[in-house]
Amino acid sequence: MRAMLVLVTALCLVGCSGDPHQRGQLHGTVTYKGKPLTNGMVIFMGADQQSHIADLDQNGSYKIDRIPFGPVKVAIQQQQPRPASRPKPSASNTKGGMSESKDAPRETEAPPEPKQSGVIVPVIYNNAETSGLTFEMKEGNQEWNGDLK
Repeated sequence: MRAMLVLVTALCLVGCSGDPHQRGQLHGTVTYKGKPLTNGMVIFMGADQQSHIADLDQNGSYKIDRIPFGPVKVAIQQQQPRPASRPKPSASNTKGGMSESKDAPRETEAPPEPKQSGVIVPVIYNNAETSGLTFEMKEGNQEWNGDLK
């Protein structure tokens, strides 16, 4: 009888506390001053202490699966544009550091990189610990929209 009572109590505690490994799908949009972020990624630091990363699309939207239920901290990171590169003089058209001819063919520059959205968020949002962006994941299919200021 005593063993049965212990078993029933244990089952109730497990059933009442819920599955600590429950996960859900998350979707939403990220904007900065009302404009969608069209480049970059959203990083969710879940209750499992793992980073869950979703890329932003051309509308600033994202979708990601398997976010653990519980408190979530958020970071937003963007690919920073690289500075334009200068053409390098080739060895064939220089002699002693001077060009042999003004009409000599020049090396062509690399094709331009894809255009950035024009919106670059402050670096405070790059880290989930400093961004101030948090929410509670508690549904199987949940929406979180971030409007950064």
